[in-house]
Amino acid sequence: MPGRQEFQKARQTSAFCVWACGAVAVGYALALFLLQDTVLGLLGADGTTLEYCRSYLFWVCVVGGLPTILSSLLAHLVRSEGAAKEASFGLSLGAVLNIGLDPLFMFGFHMGIAGAAIATVLSRFVELAIVVSWAHRHAVRFPYITGLYRSLHIPGRLFRDILRRGTPLLVNEGLWAAGMAMLNQCYSLRSLDVVAATNISSTIWNLFACVYLALGSAISIMVGQELGAGDFEKAKVTARQTTAFSVAI
Repeated sequence: MPGRQEFQKARQTSAFCVWACGAVAVGYALALFLLQDTVLGLLGADGTTLEYCRSYLFWVCVVGGLPTILSSLLAHLVRSEGAAKEASFGLSLGAVLNIGLDPLFMFGFHMGIAGAAIATVLSRFVELAIVVSWAHRHAVRFPYITGLYRSLHIPGRLFRDILRRGTPLLVNEGLWAAGMAMLNQCYSLRSLDVVAATNISSTIWNLFACVYLALGSAISIMVGQELGAGDFEKAKVTARQTTAFSVAI
């Protein structure tokens, strides 16, 4: 949309995403707060781990759910305009802050698992503040950011387009999340040692996953900008070249 100078349409789409994600985050946090024991029991928490899970769930999901979702969403909006470095700065600073605050809260303040959760929430608020402030300070570069939060109005045709394009992605991510939840629940039935071993393996895998996730984000930005500008032939060439480069990496 910005590639075709359709800033009003881009503003309406972005506003819908912000308000919809905010509503989902608040609803999700409320549901978890009211049904936390039921949800945790379904996912395998028992008498040994339930209290730890409650504490972490409350801070990270109930208190920190909204800033986590909004910081990720707004970082994607900034990144979609080619400002990947600027968007990543806020997220990276939040991650570094989280790493520093974890031992301070856990061991320095003797807060245990709740300290780790609070450190995570604080880092999410910092990420959100950095991304939002940067985007609004560079409103010339992102003209559709001005007035983003003032209106919930969205034309019916645009709303249907968002649903048509976004629903397959939503279903895909939902199935992936449900599958991972089922896997973790199966692991929890074995023993805590199995869960710990799985988490260690996942951490090692995530170090490699950063590479293809970053490549995927970069490719989507490059191709998306060319599609938005209506340059379909260039988008095809870019997609082929970047795909070949990703496979080689």
